[in-house]
Amino acid sequence: MRIVLLLILAFLVRNPFAFGQTADCSNFHSGLFHVYFPTSRLHYLVERDNQMQKEVLEGNTDTLFSHLDWLDDCDFTLQYFANGNPLSKEQEKFFKHHKLFCHLEPAGADFCVYTESVDDIRGQLMKRDTLWLHEVSQTAYTPVLMRVRSESILRGMHFSDTSRYAVVYIYRSKTGTFPGAAYNIFVEGNPICAMSNNSSYIFAVYRKGPLVLTSRFSQDTSAISLDLEAGKSYYLKTEMEIGIFDRRNYHVLLKLMPPEKGKKQFDRTFVHTIW
Repeated sequence: MRIVLLLILAFLVRNPFAFGQTADCSNFHSGLFHVYFPTSRLHYLVERDNQMQKEVLEGNTDTLFSHLDWLDDCDFTLQYFANGNPLSKEQEKFFKHHKLFCHLEPAGADFCVYTESVDDIRGQLMKRDTLWLHEVSQTAYTPVLMRVRSESILRGMHFSDTSRYAVVYIYRSKTGTFPGAAYNIFVEGNPICAMSNNSSYIFAVYRKGPLVLTSRFSQDTSAISLDLEAGKSYYLKTEMEIGIFDRRNYHVLLKLMPPEKGKKQFDRTFVHTIW
């Protein structure tokens, strides 16, 4: 009996998750990690050591390589240096001039929530996802919407009129009006993307019916409700107006565009492909 107790004690000491304790940030410093989007069946692999991070979609050879620099136990930066396939000029320019600041928030025994922001830990939010220590068959939640890196991945998801989700394209055309200003788009109070000048994003939305999106810059907000149908695409344009608006000289706008016009304008913007 004493031997059995000693063996159990040794197991618990060597396995800090045995009682379901929350993992700490050090568990995510190096190794192979997993990001899942269950409704689309996408599975990203993240391989990390103390100096480098590799990111790849399962079944794909297009790997993104970044230098990694730890700032403290839960914060680090990523600086792109190579990709499996050539990047567009806009993507190369973005990676050359910007660095990603990442923050880990341990949330369970085997996963954490992480965020990526541009140029500062409090900068423009690029993404917020769940990172797992091991492969799982089903994640803890089904998201309302999922960011899609590119239209090629969207095609790989077999988007069609019979799909179980709608696709929302959000874009801000290149402009000389407040070109240096950026602002977040929110869904149900959660930021989903940061709109800089000449930027765009693609989202698969798994909820039918009304979906309220809000843009916010400083004290100014603008909201729009989309009545979504699965299998359809929606083009949402956002911009900043100059004028006199309640003692402000600007106003952020969200507009639902006709599909043909929206697609033409969207195609001229830079799609953020940082997953």
